[in-house]
Parts: sequence; structure tokens; C-alpha cells
Amino acid sequence: MNDIFPKAFYNILQSHPRRYLGQNFLIDNNVINKISETAELTNHDTVLEIGPGFGILTKYLADSVSEIIAIEKDTLLFNYLKDNLTAYNNLKIINADFLEIDLTAIFGNKKIKVVSNLPYSVASQIIFKLLESGLNIERMILMVQKEMGERVCSVPNNKIYGAFTVLVQSYIDTRIRFKVSPNSFWPKPNVDSVVIELIPRETQLVSSAERIMFNKIVKSAFHSRRKKMINNLKNLTELSKLYAVYEELGFDANTRAEMLSLFDFINLTRALIKLYY
Repeated sequence: MNDIFPKAFYNILQSHPRRYLGQNFLIDNNVINKISETAELTNHDTVLEIGPGFGILTKYLADSVSEIIAIEKDTLLFNYLKDNLTAYNNLKIINADFLEIDLTAIFGNKKIKVVSNLPYSVASQIIFKLLESGLNIERMILMVQKEMGERVCSVPNNKIYGAFTVLVQSYIDTRIRFKVSPNSFWPKPNVDSVVIELIPRETQLVSSAERIMFNKIVKSAFHSRRKKMINNLKNLTELSKLYAVYEELGFDANTRAEMLSLFDFINLTRALIKLYY
């Protein structure tokens, strides 16, 4: 432990113990190496890291890429990073809440990779912000709680397959790359973790014109999982029209949302849009 974290780490923990009770810091160099390999880093890459903590992964990334932008919300950690990572001229550290920052102002249209051990409590919000940001993202390699990773990468007819899954996969291809033991963190968390790979699709499956309706349909469809999907969708249009769309798409009247694939939801969106336009 002492070989990984400097004395300043313990000083901060002792000074502000309550602030860090919920944080788990990656300490396994083997996992850090695997993250780097999964990201396929090169010395031409620009990398965004969210929540660098004490910079264990940050230093490894900075040694491997052309430029790294690290966004740290916690002022204490930001000051620690600023004071202790001065040797890295290719590193820029920003003290800000990632969920509030203007990413376009930072990156413009520059191609980037996102490599992060995400704060688990806001991981879903971070993922959606990245997906909806319009950034030129080549790939994302993210450490998340195991349950979150399984939801992101789930398939139909699975109890963890839901609106979150469909909405995320409408933007990107998803894959769980490897599991990470609680022993790879300090303090040791009570949950397992996974590293997921998210790669934006070359051609978006849902157009910008379809996106609002698609999101509304997916969220409505999963609103009450025990109900037949048609009963969840009847707030969108008349039942008679829904039954006509079901017949057109070959859906059974008893269809539930978890039975439909991403492409089924896309087809459903396009069929319902015809009712409006």
C-alpha cells in the first residue's frame, strides 16, 4: 500500500475522513495495464479521464498518450494532483463537476478516447452525458460496478435488460472486457467491478429527428415491466393505432418490453412517427 499511495494520501484521509468513505481507489497495477491494453493507447491519442482520484491511472495514461485531460470534482484531490503530477507536461487537470462542464468547449471536434474508473454513484449519468455530448469519441474504456456493466451490455429476455440498456446501445456497441476483484481497490468495496468497452457506431441507428420519440417510446415501454407493453404505450396514441402498428410489425398483443430488441424499438419508433407526420 505504501508503495502505491504517498504519505499525502494518508494525510488527506485523516484530515477529511468522511469525504472519502465512499471512494474506492484502484491500486492494482495489473488491472491498470489491462485497461491500457484494452484502450489500445498510442502516443497520438488524446484521452479524457473522469474522476482521476489520486492519479494512479492518470500517471500511466500520461506516459502512454499525447494528451490527457483529467476532470476532478473534489478540490482536495485536484490540489493534490496539481501539486504532485507537475512532471507531466501533457496533462491538464480541471477542477469541475463533469456533469456540469461544457465538453465541446474543451475538445471541439478532436478525436478522443475516454478511459476512466467512474464514480459508481453517478456512472449512468456520466455515460449518458458522454453519449449525448456530440464529442468525436473513438472508444470508451470504463470501470463500473458489475451490475451496471451487465445492464449496459445486456440482451433481450433478461431481467436486467431495460430502458437504460436500449438507450445506451442505440448509440454504441457494448462489451464487457474483464472483471475486477474488490481486492484491486482500497478501501475494498462490497461489490465486484467490470471494465466495459463502448464503441460509437459508425452510422447512428437512431437519427436526430427520431431521437426524442425513440427515447419517449423506450422509457414508456419499460415504465411498468409487469404490464403488457401496449398498456404502457397507450399514453402516446390511441389503442386502435397501436394495435395497427403491432400488426404491421408482427408483435403479439401480449408482448412485453424486455422481449424486444434494439432494432424492434427502432422499427416501433418509425412506425409510430408515421402516425404523427
